[in-house]
This record gives sequence, structure tokens and C-alpha cells, in this order.
Amino acid sequence: MATKYGGGARLKKARMAVGLSQARFASALGISAPYISLIETERQPIS
Repeated sequence: MATKYGGGARLKKARMAVGLSQARFASALGISAPYISLIETERQPIS
């Protein structure tokens, strides 16, 4: 069973509300797009 960290759906909703792709959102935050994906799918905690 996968661990759920929470916050991923909220982060995705916020990103989509401003119309950014994962790549552009990640770039603006200074992190990688795959890391955004892991957070949004709750496979990585927000830190």
C-alpha cells in the first residue's frame, strides 16, 4: 500500500488554476518537473 502524504491534489489544483504546466511551475519554484509529479501523485511529501 502506498503512503499518502497529503497536499498533492491541492498543489495540482493551484498550479492548474494559474494555467501552468508542471515544467513551468517547477521552473518557477526552482525544482524539477518529475518532483512536482511525485508530489501531485502523493508519492513524495512536500518539504
